[in-house]
Amino acid sequence: MFPTSYVPLVIEGESGSVAWKNSKPSSTRLCRPLRFTFAKETPEVTREEVQKTMTEIVQLRPSKIKMAGQEFQVEHRLLLTMIDGKVAQVLCDVPSMAVCCVCGALSSEMNKLEAISQRAISSEALQFGLSPLHARIKSMECFLHISYRLQFRSWRINARTTALHNQRKRGIQQEFRQRLGLLVDVVGSTVDGNTARKFFADPEVTSEITGIDADLLRRFSVILDAINCKLPLDSAKFGSFCSETARSFVELVRWYYMPNTVHKLLMHGKVIVEEALQPIGTLSEEAQEASNKTYKEFRLRHSRKIKRVATNLDVMHMMLATSDPFMDSIRLEPKRQSLDLNKEVSALLAID
Repeated sequence: MFPTSYVPLVIEGESGSVAWKNSKPSSTRLCRPLRFTFAKETPEVTREEVQKTMTEIVQLRPSKIKMAGQEFQVEHRLLLTMIDGKVAQVLCDVPSMAVCCVCGALSSEMNKLEAISQRAISSEALQFGLSPLHARIKSMECFLHISYRLQFRSWRINARTTALHNQRKRGIQQEFRQRLGLLVDVVGSTVDGNTARKFFADPEVTSEITGIDADLLRRFSVILDAINCKLPLDSAKFGSFCSETARSFVELVRWYYMPNTVHKLLMHGKVIVEEALQPIGTLSEEAQEASNKTYKEFRLRHSRKIKRVATNLDVMHMMLATSDPFMDSIRLEPKRQSLDLNKEVSALLAID
């Protein structure tokens, strides 16, 4: 299924005052579906869908609302950030996932930090944000792949090292399952945000299992918590912290090329945070990803099965009803969790 959705984030007055703000931008509560199609996510399908959506955005007219005898005009501004790296790569016409869509660096060049810092960057790619959910998942996968290779310390796997790689992989998978209850890199299992969160939650235990430096894992945990936080970041402090982490990564695992997602986070995170119109954590793709689970539930339990058109119509009606802003306003508010950020994450925020 190929869905297209949007999430309302904030209503601001002319002076910049906030009239309304979505307190749960990563929740499905206000994730409004535009349409969904049953098609393979190919570059052609992606470009066609984005072009159709952008055409509709251009044709949007301001909404006029009358309240208490006054008329208000609301202008709409939509940002294309609920996407992953694969979609961003297609929209930037980058030929491979191994190439950075921001600076064009190849995978073999991503550990050359000085050269990377001198590269020109694409302003078009900055608008797509950091994809916070996938950044966490891809970072976890990066460290798992490094840990599998620690015995022979080579980015490539050949006939001589395959047995060593597979043996260590099985041992690490077993350790994660026994000590943390996690299924990692197992065929048939789904790697999701909750698994990645638990992976980085205790850097000391993860370090003992994987053999990767605990301080490096801790630094990644801080960065990932920061970009998933709904509060504004201090771009200078965040950029400095990312740069130090990138240098530490290269010093410790120079033999392993930095993956594209990790490279984008560490090397371009600062400028992406600066360009973002809202806190980077509110521009997450998590709401749409979570809607996939809702879609399955509605299709199974709340749709007619007489024919496919009726099934899809019922599913769309349910998704529209459950994400309706008025319905949300009369529902009970979810229990608010206290914002418990550690000191390092708090130090990167642009608040007192």
